[in-house]
Amino acid sequence: MPDDEKVVPFEALADTDLIVDQLYDGGRTGTMADDPLARLLPVGNQGGFRYSGSPRKGTVRLAVLYTTGAEPDWPDVLDPQTGVFTYYGDNRSPGHELHDTRRWGNLLLRDAFDWSHESANARRRIPPILLFEKAAPGRRIMFRGLLAPGASGLSSDDELQAIWRSTGGRRFQNYRARFTVLDVARSRPAGWCNSVRGVSAVQIMPSSVPGWPAPLGLWGR
Repeated sequence: MPDDEKVVPFEALADTDLIVDQLYDGGRTGTMADDPLARLLPVGNQGGFRYSGSPRKGTVRLAVLYTTGAEPDWPDVLDPQTGVFTYYGDNRSPGHELHDTRRWGNLLLRDAFDWSHESANARRRIPPILLFEKAAPGRRIMFRGLLAPGASGLSSDDELQAIWRSTGGRRFQNYRARFTVLDVARSRPAGWCNSVRGVSAVQIMPSSVPGWPAPLGLWGR
């Protein structure tokens, strides 16, 4: 059981920093308003894909991947040794085309990975992508870090792969995506999240990440 003194209380979320492996408490009213992510960031309060902007219009300016770690058929996994995070898209049942999902999460994945292999101008379209996972008890969550599409030693086909699954004899495709959790521990200050819709991922990437321009100083050790 985590020490409650090390958990940021729900009432303080609007003014807190994001720190890797920090716990953030949810509310206790028993409603959707208890969701801590919506208080931390302007990304809504439902789904594994949350964002500010529109994937269909290519205007996402901030994205969150949220995982419960509780779906054995779609095992989102963070490798603590390599920093590689494997995440499954949101087409998890038959009846829809790969990118035609309710939250358009697979469309967001497709575009982010495509842009990561294109020009510097294209990479500027990739939004900052933050990883959170469910913790206990209640709606408590943990921040796991800032993500970059892809991983060292993987081809573009391995970084984002459309895989086939079958349910009740009906086949469908979903994405398996691999990200790198970057070697940064803290965002500063919390207030940048309120204006991050005008910031691209390349502007906050640590300078240690090859191929990305220098950061704006929003992340640090």
